[in-house]
Amino acid sequence: MRKIHLIILAVLIAFMAAACYVPGADSSENESKVQVVVEDAQIDAPVARRVRVEEKGIDYYFPDRKPDDTDWIASSTNVEYDENEYLLALQEAESSYIEGITLVDQFPDLPTGCEVTALEMALKYEGYDVDRFKLCDEYLDKSDTGTGNPFKSFIGNPRSKNGLGCYAQAITECARNAGAQAVNISECKFSEILKYVNDGNPVIIWATVAMKPSTIGSVKWYNADNVLVKYNGQEHCIVLAGMNLDKRKVYIADPYYGKIMEYDMHTFYQRWAEQYKQAVVVY
Repeated sequence: MRKIHLIILAVLIAFMAAACYVPGADSSENESKVQVVVEDAQIDAPVARRVRVEEKGIDYYFPDRKPDDTDWIASSTNVEYDENEYLLALQEAESSYIEGITLVDQFPDLPTGCEVTALEMALKYEGYDVDRFKLCDEYLDKSDTGTGNPFKSFIGNPRSKNGLGCYAQAITECARNAGAQAVNISECKFSEILKYVNDGNPVIIWATVAMKPSTIGSVKWYNADNVLVKYNGQEHCIVLAGMNLDKRKVYIADPYYGKIMEYDMHTFYQRWAEQYKQAVVVY
């Protein structure tokens, strides 16, 4: 009976999953992607100051979450949007843009591989010689749909359009497995995210494709440890490369398009909150 339930659940998730894949996105034709484009970036911000993280210590902003702390939010229904936190971040940050990020497209080989593709962009910026395929095949922990925990491993496979995705700690461990230094700064303040960018450090962020609204708790299951896992649909992983505070815009190195995209900052903050305020920095 449990096996039948798992098969039914897997079929349901395959239909409901909207991680980093939109129907038609694995096509080589551009029109399959532009249907959800918001804006191509017209970058208007000063170049970010390059401050190596090791100069001040990676824990300067927020302590790292440890591998055994991966159920830290699995029981939560959502992270609340905080207008005061958003407004305070605008007061404390500066407009800036990180130049030199290598832009990578997740398609067609990794239709649900936005996380490893975003990680590749961040790692290459920091000088690591590793690509998304090696990250996917050799360094990323994977688990089965309906039984695994996205806080610990990728649910499914990034090479499949039926894959779901993974969360910040899983990507942090993937980076470490590849020999990089990485820190999970999830649930930090929005101002701290922007400060990393001001200092020239790209931040891997969990949001949604084209900043569409998340489908909160659209997929749920009890994993092998009998822990309730809640996966929010439309999940997408990107790299925050800059922002213009006057125009309230953010500049995103987006694996879905393989280029820099420009999005409304207020909407960006909302989607980040909907996806559990997750973020990773590599150095």
